[in-house]
Amino acid sequence: MVGGPFEIRLKSMSLAFLRCFNLGLPSPALGLVRHASKKSGGSTKNGRDSMSKRLGVKKFGGEAVIAGNIIIRQRGTKYHPSTGVGMGKDHTLFATRDGYVRFWWNTPLKRQEVSINQNRERQRRVAVPASTDA
Repeated sequence: MVGGPFEIRLKSMSLAFLRCFNLGLPSPALGLVRHASKKSGGSTKNGRDSMSKRLGVKKFGGEAVIAGNIIIRQRGTKYHPSTGVGMGKDHTLFATRDGYVRFWWNTPLKRQEVSINQNRERQRRVAVPASTDA
């Protein structure tokens, strides 16, 4: 036989040689390696709307209030408290005594204020200067 045992010995030597130097044949352990993968995220066009916060004036000028009534719910201080009005930590204005709501423009401080009067007076419109923010 020409090359019969020589061929087997050559094959076994080449496999041993390749295993020693890792020159191309993968070992069984390398076949179990996981490759990097990224799962695709889903997409949606709905579901982004938040609930309204119900901000705004709750008691208008000339309306009767009792102590504890909420007058204005606001973000920031667009309206400032004056006599008979308190302010909560979320800038909510509320009545601290019984009376009637009055909105007025405080000219020296250049801001709109809310107060509670004991006697009912007719609420007249007050011209609020336009914002001069540049």
